[in-house]
Amino acid sequence: MRAVFTASGERYGSPKITAVLRREGERISQKTVARLMHDHRLRSRVTRKYKATTNSRHTLPVHENVLNQTFTADRPHAVWMADITYSTPSERQSPREETQVP
Repeated sequence: MRAVFTASGERYGSPKITAVLRREGERISQKTVARLMHDHRLRSRVTRKYKATTNSRHTLPVHENVLNQTFTADRPHAVWMADITYSTPSERQSPREETQVP
């Protein structure tokens, strides 16, 4: 079972491993493979399909860029900005790592 799991690049779960083992002549159920994988802490790595979330081809009105990359203001509350940062969970820091207590 571990050899099939490793050969798949750690991507096969219990259904595919069961199918491979059965093709090799083993008599084993999927529940048994799932239990053994759980006992040995073997989890398949799942790759999610990319999904584009931005639709730039639309007929909705688009606001004009009034700042033109000028991020200074002559009085308080004249300019409000926001930042959208995309990162994967592995790139994120835990709140404890960000906060430094003197």
